[in-house]
Amino acid sequence: PFIVYPSAFWKHKNHANLIKGFKRSRDLGSKLSLVLPGSHNGQFRSVLRMVKNLDLSEFVYFPGHITNDELSQLIIKSEAVIVPSLYEALSLTIWDAYNLGKPILCSNKSIIYGPFKLICVKFDPENAQDIANAILGIDQISTNLDVANLAWLPKPKDYGESIRELYSRILIF
Repeated sequence: PFIVYPSAFWKHKNHANLIKGFKRSRDLGSKLSLVLPGSHNGQFRSVLRMVKNLDLSEFVYFPGHITNDELSQLIIKSEAVIVPSLYEALSLTIWDAYNLGKPILCSNKSIIYGPFKLICVKFDPENAQDIANAILGIDQISTNLDVANLAWLPKPKDYGESIRELYSRILIF
């Protein structure tokens, strides 16, 4: 069993705190692994070094850049999607997780969870213990979290349509 965070390794994506929180969750009994697909750019080397220094190499996987189909399969097979970003305008990862019916663990420091706030388990992305608690709570998350209140959210066929539909419903000009 694993959780997944598909993202490039830019600083605001917050991999360092995710790794610290993941380590705490393992220390507290979690049996989950962590899969981090994404181009090996930005802070990748320092994240890889942190994983090695914390003896997590056996539990953290870096598949590199993957296709959209591979990402969908990874999300489907995961226990949950985690998004610890410090700031984002929109997260297609959250949209994918929602469309695929997966639990979402999400940073509370950003607007990224916006319309998904009813189904996201939010955590402080700068607090490793808070991240660990979110990971440890996955078993208690229902994938049917208040879905009735999300009936207005579209389930479109592609990202372009998703974004246009989402913005047309949540932005008022």
